[in-house]
Amino acid sequence: MIKIMKKLVFTNDFLFHDFSNTGNYHGWIFDLFLPVIKSSVCCESDEFKFLKNKGKNFSREKFFELSGIKNLEQSYFCYDFNKISDESVEYLKGYIDENIFILGIELSENLRKILDKLNCKYINIAFHSFKLFDDLPLLFNTNDRRIFEILGTYKIPEEKFKFYTDYWKVYLNVNKLTCTDLEANSALFVGQLTKDMSVEDKGKFYDVTDYKDYLKALCKEHSCVYYLPHPMLGKDKKKYLVSFLKQFENVKILENRNSYAILSSPAITKVVGISSSLLYEAKYFQKKTEYLLHPLYYIDSEFGLNSYISVYNEFFTPLFWQKLLENDFETFEGFCEENYFAFASNKFRNLKNLYWAYADLDEVQMLKKEVSSLKKAQKHFFKIEYSMKYTTLYVFGLRFNFKRNRNAG
Repeated sequence: MIKIMKKLVFTNDFLFHDFSNTGNYHGWIFDLFLPVIKSSVCCESDEFKFLKNKGKNFSREKFFELSGIKNLEQSYFCYDFNKISDESVEYLKGYIDENIFILGIELSENLRKILDKLNCKYINIAFHSFKLFDDLPLLFNTNDRRIFEILGTYKIPEEKFKFYTDYWKVYLNVNKLTCTDLEANSALFVGQLTKDMSVEDKGKFYDVTDYKDYLKALCKEHSCVYYLPHPMLGKDKKKYLVSFLKQFENVKILENRNSYAILSSPAITKVVGISSSLLYEAKYFQKKTEYLLHPLYYIDSEFGLNSYISVYNEFFTPLFWQKLLENDFETFEGFCEENYFAFASNKFRNLKNLYWAYADLDEVQMLKKEVSSLKKAQKHFFKIEYSMKYTTLYVFGLRFNFKRNRNAG
């Protein structure tokens, strides 16, 4: 039976973010995977932001206007799924229907529910919560049970998560990188960005200030509660959160600490967060964990709307994509089935410097940091200036003037 020729369309969450928000678009992922996909299946491809209906691109403003929703924010716009009208869905159907196959990146639950209404299949990709492998794994989510079951055959074994965590625990201890100055029987509260999909629920963005009573109880149960601010949190917001935390006597702020060095400390017995991915890693460090909102992803769970499967680097192979897409696209034969990156490190990480706390464990990243520090030190401690009369040399704060010979050279 000849299959209907579907179109493979890449997109981010175009309702949560305006297309002008390029930081959340991740079009480079489409550029990376598309040649691999097209070597195994025959498909027309495009990006959602370029699709047209009657000569016009999709309008985010019109979509929400048809549901009576105005005053959109460019990024992280929260809306009630139940308030999205049939008119809005019908408008979107002019661009997406059952003949479109969506390859998405970090699609929200709301958008995935809308795609279900449109009978549109999707594969939704996210960056994995576990960062300790030789390269960054990905999470795959889909509304197609067959595809989900195929993904399950590529699932990373639980033993691999445990093995890598155990290795890095030994590494941190042997190299004396584990935090040794933490009080025994302490808890770690992991801070997050205050405006992010991961901390949003029913239109509200949560932060540590929403859990005052919980913090009081946590402080009573532990000798100390350490708060680890998100490294990318803005200065003013960080100041506000730290000011809030000062009311608790045994809450201490951890600055410039590597999260794995903290997790490897036996002093930390419990790790708490709103939805931080660090809690997923913490369980492999044998820590008690508690999500105050919900996990960022439901990883390697049974098939469902929010179920994601862990995949290492098999997504670099044509066979992986052919197995996922063979029911929706004509397939090719004779392609190379070898995974050229099977034994390589950081091929995916290096594309967009996706290192996070792992940067302090990676030898190349540590070397880069040392070189950067030396360059900064060199500028501060060693400098040469030229004038018409003198060459001035600055060495460790001392200045030396050498009279220039105008007849030289």
